[in-house]
Amino acid sequence: MKEGDWVADIGAGTGLYTVLFAEAVGASGRVLAEDIEPLFLDLINRRAADLSVDNITAVLGREDDVTLPKSSVDVVFVADTYHYFEDREAVMRSIYEALKPGGSLILVEFDITPGEQRPDYKSHVRFGKAGVISEVEFIGFKLADAPVVEGLDENYFVRFIKPATP
Repeated sequence: MKEGDWVADIGAGTGLYTVLFAEAVGASGRVLAEDIEPLFLDLINRRAADLSVDNITAVLGREDDVTLPKSSVDVVFVADTYHYFEDREAVMRSIYEALKPGGSLILVEFDITPGEQRPDYKSHVRFGKAGVISEVEFIGFKLADAPVVEGLDENYFVRFIKPATP
């Protein structure tokens, strides 16, 4: 992500990443903070106002559609949200449509980990990385990389590209 990019923070929640992305893309960029919960969007709007950040737009999504304009964003970020999608195929298709050709989808998700996990993570549904990659590639995305990120002990990080031509 770089200065001037348009970024979609899908399942933005309280806006933790949203504000960081707004700083990264600068005044010439924009962050679309999407969530299906209006209370979270209100919180993001208040937080942006309190911080005098004016390049964030809150977007009310639906359970089956992120409701972003076609080919409107350079980067889509989905952190610890994929497991909440009721209709993953429909949501991922709407993300595919919203992403510009050549754009990146960054997905961070809870992994299936052997052994004991922290108590606060036990309630989260976990998807194995291989299964998520398969589902996302089925939509048309191409796997770019899946680096190991220090500090993400119970999560994995994968980056996909929307091909420039289908």
